[in-house]
Amino acid sequence: MSVDQLEVGRIQGKQINAFLPRGGSVLFIQGPSVSSVSRQRLEGLQETVPSSVQLVNLKGKWTEESAYQSTSSWSKLMRAQKNRADLICAQNDAMAIGAKKAMKELATETDHNHVAGIPAIGCDGVPGTGQ
Repeated sequence: MSVDQLEVGRIQGKQINAFLPRGGSVLFIQGPSVSSVSRQRLEGLQETVPSSVQLVNLKGKWTEESAYQSTSSWSKLMRAQKNRADLICAQNDAMAIGAKKAMKELATETDHNHVAGIPAIGCDGVPGTGQ
């Protein structure tokens, strides 16, 4: 018996809809694309997220550090374009924590309050690792 990864993705999609009922931008940290878990979770999420939600898809390696690095690079590139995320959604808790940490550390003084208020969600399907 194993976790239904498609359903995990659908649950995350429903969480996104609850946080952003009118739509918005989601910084989405996906696990390695070679992972069937990552692909199935993304597929389930895409089934439930409406077109009013824009997913900015970054890659991680299931670690806090990998999500921190991906988010840092994205934040530096997007600073000039003034792109903002309304929600951080990661395929596990560690990556959600790393992405939130990077966003806080790189926030400008003007954006500090906005970034501090961005919710971060993750999920874990491994016993004993959820935050």
